[in-house]
Amino acid sequence: MLLEILISTINQGIEHIDQMLMPARPDVRYLIVWQHTDGKPYRISSPIATRNDLRLLTCRRAGLSHSRNLALRHAQGTILLFADDDCRYTSQYVGNLLDAFAEHPRADIICLKASTESGEPLKAYPANPFHLSHRPKGYYPSSVEIACRRTDRLPAFDERFGLGSKHLACGEEEVFLYDALKNGLAVVFYPATVVETDSYTTGSRFSEEAAVRRAKGAVLCKLHGLPGGTARCVYEAFRIKQASWTTRLSYLRDMLVGIKHLYDGRTR
Repeated sequence: MLLEILISTINQGIEHIDQMLMPARPDVRYLIVWQHTDGKPYRISSPIATRNDLRLLTCRRAGLSHSRNLALRHAQGTILLFADDDCRYTSQYVGNLLDAFAEHPRADIICLKASTESGEPLKAYPANPFHLSHRPKGYYPSSVEIACRRTDRLPAFDERFGLGSKHLACGEEEVFLYDALKNGLAVVFYPATVVETDSYTTGSRFSEEAAVRRAKGAVLCKLHGLPGGTARCVYEAFRIKQASWTTRLSYLRDMLVGIKHLYDGRTR
């Protein structure tokens, strides 16, 4: 199996990509999507220019989901792993990933674990494998934990969601996996570490950012339909502890605005 790591970076992030590259190995390749949106000159390190195990795509349009879709369209590997420019990898992590696909030959997508620089789990993970159509309550994968077999059946990322989108700042991985399951793909969780990153997940900033709350409402509506999604928005807003009624109503309003954005100018 050939693993291709699909790296998304924007503007000055290109200057640090060389720090995440492992020593060359025959079963690993890299595809870098650089969103150069500000027109400023940046230094592209010599490994990016000289290594024959990576390719660089440049585009002018922002949006993390747009970057992921460009990577999917140009990918060549057997196994594809989504990455951000602050991720780190080791041979052990690569081994974990390849072992996961070897042990689950019918899986189209496998979600794994991430760790911090200190080696601690990035968040709480289930202890045992499971199919995502029966996932336990409270499990929410991050995009850098997702690996796929390359196939024409993979869905595109919904570009209304994710960092850089106009209204909905996260949720792109939830919608991607939902669309994959709807397309009949087999999606499983495998409890092994695939990446090191200290980045917080955007979705964890629910109380700080209205765009995250809007995305939460839109994701709930996408996954559960308008009546079910609206009911879940009400539950999410009013279950928050140590928040005033005014704050809870504000959170609910933002989530409902997110649902409206999902339907306004709807393309999917």
